[in-house]
Amino acid sequence: MKRVTGSRRSLGVSLGLLLPLLLALVAIYNGMVAERPVVPTMRDAITVGAAPRALALDERRGRAFVVNGGDATVSVLDLRQGKVIRTIRIGAHPLLMAEDHGSGHVIVVDNGDPNTFVRTSARVLDGVTGLIIRTTPIGVWPRDLALAAPLHRAFIAYFGSDSVVALDMVSGRVAWTSDVHAGAASVAVDARAQRVLVVARVITHGHLGPLSRAITLDATSGKVLHALSLPTVDVPIAVDEATGHAFIAIARGSGRGVAMLDDATGRLLKVIAVPAQGVNLLVMNTITGRLFVFGSTRQGGILAIIDARHGRLLRSTITGPWLGVATVNARTGHVVAVHDDATPSTPDASLDVLDGRTGVPMRTLSAGVDPVAVAVDGATGQVVLANGRATAPTPRSWLTRVLPGFATGQRQPYRPSHGIVSIVAEDR
Repeated sequence: MKRVTGSRRSLGVSLGLLLPLLLALVAIYNGMVAERPVVPTMRDAITVGAAPRALALDERRGRAFVVNGGDATVSVLDLRQGKVIRTIRIGAHPLLMAEDHGSGHVIVVDNGDPNTFVRTSARVLDGVTGLIIRTTPIGVWPRDLALAAPLHRAFIAYFGSDSVVALDMVSGRVAWTSDVHAGAASVAVDARAQRVLVVARVITHGHLGPLSRAITLDATSGKVLHALSLPTVDVPIAVDEATGHAFIAIARGSGRGVAMLDDATGRLLKVIAVPAQGVNLLVMNTITGRLFVFGSTRQGGILAIIDARHGRLLRSTITGPWLGVATVNARTGHVVAVHDDATPSTPDASLDVLDGRTGVPMRTLSAGVDPVAVAVDGATGQVVLANGRATAPTPRSWLTRVLPGFATGQRQPYRPSHGIVSIVAEDR
């Protein structure tokens, strides 16, 4: 039998003492990394409620409104002072929101429980006092919201109840409800011509069918003016009020196209081929007359620019994957868009300020973790960004992969983290 020398015995004792210390240090490191903030280059980062979903600005008063789906609240922010001035309790699952500049009222649409077929509510709030003016149970499974400021009306697409509802933003009352006989998935408004454009998905034998319907409604009465069947769409829709053209993303062979319609007659004018496999978002830049198409390809993302008057593809560029978060600066005509180039080591997404005619990036900034909404204050040029969380997810070290649950304790119920709202840039 071999004898264990004193030096080997000492080495074994040393390792036995060092191993617990090493494991403790790894646990502390994991905890520190989990709490390390990863935020945009910003001014006035303001903590809001849990899991923010939508953002709206009141430019006259310098305020922002944020819908927080995680704790069913609306945060009212003073952007000039950089703080939350009011938190309003709202429905169980608030989803959509818009602010009417004329009345100063804010509409919040409740998603309800997506597992139940129950009517959900729309609430109209006073943007100054935060008081709820009216709560109205309306439809099932809301999917989109569009606002016509000159008409002081909001139009809500309800997928579950196959309807579009017009709500008066002054009184909070329902102006009309229109049955579109298919799942209303997206909505846009031509306020100048007082027409509402709807994309409704046709359901066959309990499943989404190969066709959708493009429906034109009268904005004042809800009367169906025109209806046109189109190949299955990716849902995005946009309207150019200057030309009266509506644009809808459709299937085109193995790829995608953009259908251009005359919203006065409902007639299909042409289909513009887009070199994309999917379309995430259509953004109409009314200042430059350009339609920005944010899509996806096998290589990542794609940005296509279309002349809205003639329906001509001007340019397409392979980019990073887009997140479907974009807006137009009404003062400069620049397009502000977020794309997802996050990696485990660098979890920040990026925010691009694009030239309004060519789509060429003019500036690229960090967009932080989980950006969910962006808006531009036309009065100040400030770019306001809402993030779903202020910290990056905990990276999995070799130890947590080998020993699942180590240094993290028992599996805890999911609790959405608090989000942040920040001014990330000025685009003047």
